Amino acid sequence: MLQLVQGMYFRDVPLTDTVHRGILYTNLRAFGDREPIDLPFGRLLPSTAMHGVGSMTIEARERLEAETESGSPEVLVATSGEQLIDEIAAVVSFCLNVVCVRDFEMARRLISTSDRPTHQRFGSVSILRQTFDATIVLSDESIADLTQFFESLTGLQRKSYEAAIRAIRQIVDAMLMVDEDATLAYTLMVAAMESLGQATKPKAGSWSDYDQQKRARVDEATKGLSEKRREKIQGAILANEHSALTRRFVAFVLEHVEPSFFRAEAVKALRPITANELPTALQEAYGIRSRNVHTLQNLAPEVWMQSDRADTSHVEDTALLSLEGLARLSRHVVRRFVERAPKGVDKTFNYRSALPGIMRARLAPQLWIHDANFFSSKSAPGFFEGTISYLIEGMSGRSETGLVPMTAVLDKIEKTAPGLAKSEDRLPMAGVMALWNACAPKEHRRKLKLRLKKQFDEDLTAPSMVSFALAMVLGAALPWSLEDYKALAASRREELRRKTHQPLPKRIDAALYILIADQLLAIGDKASAMVALGQAVETVPGLADLIDFEAALERGDDPTLNLRPFILGEETFVTWDKKETPDEVPANAGEATG
Repeated sequence: MLQLVQGMYFRDVPLTDTVHRGILYTNLRAFGDREPIDLPFGRLLPSTAMHGVGSMTIEARERLEAETESGSPEVLVATSGEQLIDEIAAVVSFCLNVVCVRDFEMARRLISTSDRPTHQRFGSVSILRQTFDATIVLSDESIADLTQFFESLTGLQRKSYEAAIRAIRQIVDAMLMVDEDATLAYTLMVAAMESLGQATKPKAGSWSDYDQQKRARVDEATKGLSEKRREKIQGAILANEHSALTRRFVAFVLEHVEPSFFRAEAVKALRPITANELPTALQEAYGIRSRNVHTLQNLAPEVWMQSDRADTSHVEDTALLSLEGLARLSRHVVRRFVERAPKGVDKTFNYRSALPGIMRARLAPQLWIHDANFFSSKSAPGFFEGTISYLIEGMSGRSETGLVPMTAVLDKIEKTAPGLAKSEDRLPMAGVMALWNACAPKEHRRKLKLRLKKQFDEDLTAPSMVSFALAMVLGAALPWSLEDYKALAASRREELRRKTHQPLPKRIDAALYILIADQLLAIGDKASAMVALGQAVETVPGLADLIDFEAALERGDDPTLNLRPFILGEETFVTWDKKETPDEVPANAGEATG
């Protein structure tokens, strides 16, 4: 929001103008006249409090386009302002290395009550230098620095801005939790820098960089091979290793460390990291992040328990970045990223997509299945699923909308399908056409050309999820064998693991396993039937009647599952023997075996 409200992505149309105000609690103190301070986002109004937790009012100006692209009045006049003020607070905290939060109790807990000597500090103030000190003076130099940073940040191209503001907010969040969860704070700061370096290509690693124990095992296994062959194996291992991620992280950070980090910025630092120590310390920092993420391993106490707020700690004769050292490095790296990242307007970016409080939701099928503008061979599977879901709602009586006129979509199917060579590409189109011709009034049914009709008939004859779904919804019999059903279920499981697959209502997928279980019971293979039925239960988790049905079969009862109401989405679809109802089933009976 901070970048959007600056107006760089707006058209030349009337704008709304809203002022949002929020109180932030801080250890910043303004002396002198305490006049409102003009900043790129609006104004900052310091309070007059001289003791305890200070406060300041953020006055942020939010402008949005007042007209849509079609020229009609825009519905959204303003946002709540919360995200805008939160981003401003994060940037102030990051840039000036201070506390700047909405929550008074958090500020009271974090900010030191007095400027105690080093040996008397405890808690957050003993870990990070300046951040939690009782008083930080808001000087003219600080205001100038803040103004310049805001302008640089909001002037970035959109992708760079988003990356920078995410990293800034994460670093600030990490700083606020250094005493509460030091390991997580350390991990978050490393991850923030790592997120900025995703496009960085690390230099190729050498075999000597590889873990010594692993290297020894590989060297032993490749003994006797030619040198060329061994180098090829070593190169393949290095390319696939986690060390490539470490190298990328280290390369990005070192590329964004300027001489000022070891000079002016290190003047007041205690035991600042040296240029020679930094590469190894970065490797260790990335290792700490990985061990915490993957094995929840905690940070060594030497890194965070010392109360002198030094930049480095020594663990097993290795210089590591402390939380203070990592925080200082993080701020330096992000600032260099903001300075160097490309500036300007990203013409492909639609600012409305980034407005807060807006989520995407799928429209009800009847609102889009008739729209040929969105129909293509790629979207056809979605149209088939939408059409079948819409018909199920109508057949069940839950919807009384009636048929949607689909003439334009059906016309497009007749034009597109003949040019598709693969049956799997035509199948969803054949399914939509079959549903229409089965449910529409006779006068509106489509008379297909003989060749296309023959193609569609052949497509729908072979076992497929489209033809299975049609049979389930239309109540048609299927001449398939048990092996056909099992093969279809296996291919469907494989299909669902892929990103692109034929979407279907979950109960249709479950019905496939129910029919397999039914046929297995018919030939006396109860064990396999219960496995198939368990897969049905796990396809539609939490469906009480189906769970009770599974438990009853496991006990040897003989209830009847009525497939039609099951497909139509009814809650009750099992007919029980009068001798026993599901209310009488023991709580621990019939655990799923699928």
